[in-house]
Amino acid sequence: MSWVAAGLSCMGSLGRAGVTLIFCLASVAPAAAARVPRSVLVLHQWEANLPWYGTFFSAFNATIHSDSPEPIAIFAEHLDLGRFKGAAHQEALRRYIVQKYSEREIGIIVSVGPSALPFAVATRAEMWPEASVVFAAATDPVIAGLNLAADITGSIVQLSPQEMIGTARALVPELQRVVLLGDPWDDKDIHHNFKQEVPAAAGELAVVDLTGLALPEIRRRVAMLPERTAILYTSIFVDGAGDTYLPGDALASIAEVANRPIVVNGETEVSDGAVGGVVIRPELIGVDAAERVLRIMRGESASNIALARAGFTTPLFDWRQLQRWNIGADRLPPGSEIRSRPEGLWEQYHWHLSVAALAVVVQAGLIAGLLFERRRRAVAQLESRHHLEEGPTSTAAPRSASSPRPSGTNSTNRWERCSATRRRRSCCSTPIRPTSRRSRRSWRISAATISAPPTSSGACAA
Repeated sequence: MSWVAAGLSCMGSLGRAGVTLIFCLASVAPAAAARVPRSVLVLHQWEANLPWYGTFFSAFNATIHSDSPEPIAIFAEHLDLGRFKGAAHQEALRRYIVQKYSEREIGIIVSVGPSALPFAVATRAEMWPEASVVFAAATDPVIAGLNLAADITGSIVQLSPQEMIGTARALVPELQRVVLLGDPWDDKDIHHNFKQEVPAAAGELAVVDLTGLALPEIRRRVAMLPERTAILYTSIFVDGAGDTYLPGDALASIAEVANRPIVVNGETEVSDGAVGGVVIRPELIGVDAAERVLRIMRGESASNIALARAGFTTPLFDWRQLQRWNIGADRLPPGSEIRSRPEGLWEQYHWHLSVAALAVVVQAGLIAGLLFERRRRAVAQLESRHHLEEGPTSTAAPRSASSPRPSGTNSTNRWERCSATRRRRSCCSTPIRPTSRRSRRSWRISAATISAPPTSSGACAA
């Protein structure tokens, strides 16, 4: 019976182990199923050629690939809702997206622009219900009807006419009126609040509304504006004649003939002829969207990521337009950035100037060294000359009493000349001792002749 009990005990242990294994597998399966597919679909509200989107996507893509240890597939679609409006266009887009991505698993949908967010939410519900949604540059009215608890997060931008009018007041002293340019108010999404807020923001200023006009008419009107006027540009995709444009192209055409400065709120429009303003930075929005995507990829719930409403704008101005309208930098808002400023001489040619400065320093060092060497040699030569003049006189043997100085004027002069000759020979003309026997004998006789003191005036004369 003991072996029966042992068998039953073993079977019980195996059963408990089996239950434990099943429990572990059951707990691991949901974790594996919850892993977010490493693929992102970007739905951009505007067309592909829009510079604003190009800057956004460059920053978004760079942040994704630099901060993710694993590769992430990024797909992008441009909805072009700024130029093609209506339900028929959106239905055509929906069928296109469904057909193209029917066999592709998408983990996160990124919408760029206010109008792209509702389309992204509808696309997720139809194709990838488990996917998260990250929106960028949306507005409060668009997200008001969405359930943000359902794995949705992103950034909200709120463009204010108060900032544009405040910039206009700073740029134009004693401002009296503002002129509004852009698409009709009913077609605006990101500037949806301007129609209601401009009158209050303008205060005592006169407001001239030219939105919705054809571009040729706008060009004619802005060429004859009165003084103390500023232009507020809010993007033109379709003008009053039904012609479509890129907002930057329309702005450049207007700035070409405008006789008053133009204030904008988009960074990429500053280089198209506008003076500048407090502008949205698409690069900052792209980085923010990419960081949210990476947090979701690491397992964080999109619903737990707080929305961002600030930090995407900065005062930005074009130096060329400031010069055109004679606007000093002291009239700009604090912390303003000025672009297109021509580089100074050092910024343009710093390598050339550095090499030239190094050459001058080296040449100056060489010249200084040569001058020092010249002075040192001059001093040495002077000391040597003094030594030659003073040395033989002090070392010459005194004239003995047995060889008296000859008397008589002629004899005295000959004796002095002979003495000077001997001194010069003894100091400066000492012969070099030769090596051969005959030459050594001649050398001894010559040396004895030179060094021997004169014994009479006749010897010196010889």
